[in-house]
Amino acid sequence: MRRSVVVLIVIVAAFALVGCGGGGDEAAVSEETAPVETAVEPVAAVAEEDPGDTLSPLEDQAFVLFPNDPETTPISISDRIEAGVAMVVFFNDSKQTASTAEQLMIIEDVLADYTGLVDLVDYDIGKYVTSEASGTFTINPGMEHAPPAKQAIGLVKELDVTFTPYIVVVDEYGYITWRNRGLIDEVSLRAQIMRATAAH
Repeated sequence: MRRSVVVLIVIVAAFALVGCGGGGDEAAVSEETAPVETAVEPVAAVAEEDPGDTLSPLEDQAFVLFPNDPETTPISISDRIEAGVAMVVFFNDSKQTASTAEQLMIIEDVLADYTGLVDLVDYDIGKYVTSEASGTFTINPGMEHAPPAKQAIGLVKELDVTFTPYIVVVDEYGYITWRNRGLIDEVSLRAQIMRATAAH
């Protein structure tokens, strides 16, 4: 009986020692295997490319007087400048049937709300000059000595018109308030007409 009790005590003591010793080993292992922080190099941000205006390149918007020289300015424009009438001068080529008709319809729809305030000058320069791929205009064959052709080529050069359709908005004082190369939508055009007719 004594022998059994002694054996039992020895077994219990052994289990107690193993339990205590294990705790110490785990603590040691935890200290030895503490996670090490790794420095991460920052990734440079990739700048997104700006696609820009892919429909109609923006024109320089200089607030200057519209040219009013008899040698370059048709009477339909000069009369309105002298009378103090705001206008939309629509440079176009009637041979460009689709784009000209589409833009003309938009202009007329907008100006219907400005009757008596803003006039439309539909200037078909395609009758007199031809636009080259380089952005320059040349006088059409047989029109070299025609005064309207000389006016057209002179005016497009003075205004730096390089493409049709081309729109110039002129206020009642004869100042160019906005210009656009290519097609323009109704909302954008309406905003520019409102700006040109606002009280100065």
